[in-house]
Amino acid sequence: MKDYIPEVSTARMQQVIQAGQNFMEKNLPERTPLMSLFTEQMRYVSKFFWACQVLVLLTAAAAVIVLPPGFEYAERLISGISPFVCFLAVPEMTKDLYWDMSELENVCKNSSSTIFLIRLIIVGLANIFTLTGIAGIFAGAFEEVFVRIVICGMVPFVWENAMCLLLTKILPVKSRTGAVILCVIMAMAVAAVSSSVLPLSQENPHMQFVWLASAAAGTALIAAEVKMILRERKEGVFLWN
Repeated sequence: MKDYIPEVSTARMQQVIQAGQNFMEKNLPERTPLMSLFTEQMRYVSKFFWACQVLVLLTAAAAVIVLPPGFEYAERLISGISPFVCFLAVPEMTKDLYWDMSELENVCKNSSSTIFLIRLIIVGLANIFTLTGIAGIFAGAFEEVFVRIVICGMVPFVWENAMCLLLTKILPVKSRTGAVILCVIMAMAVAAVSSSVLPLSQENPHMQFVWLASAAAGTALIAAEVKMILRERKEGVFLWN
């Protein structure tokens, strides 16, 4: 016995299509408040990320206890620690790609670029809070100028994020584990360079200008990379098939 599929009436089909269009025009989904999106996305930030922030703060506190008062190399110390504050930033912001969820997010009422920006704000604020806390600990314990400590920590922090975004864009990294390993390696490289090649010397006032210029250049590179990512997400370049 063969299956029998009755012929569909063209008029009936058009009637159903028109009814669906009328429904969609009258029942537009409401915009989700940004604060609700913010709190919802905070729930999806991995526990590993928060644990790393706490671990870095504890490491800074342990360094203060172990090192003698008046330690002269606080700038080098924070420049070596700060890249490890943010080595999980890029994997957290782009986790939809590594879990093959980009297609699903692109059909949601909240755009993928909006979700990416919210993740960027959450992760960035958490990193900055941790870095500022470390700078405060070192400035108080070693009797250093707080602004100088912040500058020494901010430069490698900025370049770690900039280079991780660039490398994950260029290299064929398709898994979260691969992205984390890449960012850890980059953090080690940035820490080695910043703590040895570019120490901020109190006797050389021009070095402060060099570090500020380096931070500005890294920030500009991050802004350009984020702008490119947002454009690609709006255009649907991240669709896998």
